[in-house]
Amino acid sequence: MKNKQIGLVVNNEDVRPLISQVLSLIISRENESRRIAIEALDEACRTGNTQDIMVAMARMLEIHQQTAQELQNMAPLVDSLGEKEELISPDAQVLKDLPDLEKDSFGVNSGGE
Repeated sequence: MKNKQIGLVVNNEDVRPLISQVLSLIISRENESRRIAIEALDEACRTGNTQDIMVAMARMLEIHQQTAQELQNMAPLVDSLGEKEELISPDAQVLKDLPDLEKDSFGVNSGGE
C-alpha cells in the first residue's frame, strides 16, 4: 500500500463529503481485494496444499490490516471537523435503579411495588 500525505485547504462544506468519498474508496478497494483473495483462498482449499492455504489466509489478513491502516490514516481528516466531545464525562457515575421506584424518570414502570 502506497500512501501520500497531502495538505490542502477546502471549503468547510466539503469536509464531510470528502470524508464520505475517502471512506467509499477505502471500502471499494477492500471489497475488490477481498473478493480476489476469497477466490484464491477457495481455490487453495479445493486444490492446494497446506502452504497454498496458509498464503491465501495471510493475504486475507494483510487486506484487513491495510484497511485498518487506511482508516487510522483518516483520523486527521475526521478530526478536522472540530467536533471533539467526550461521549461520557470522566466524572460520570453509574446509578442503580431502586427496586421500590414505581416509575423511572421516563415514566416507565420499573417493576417495583
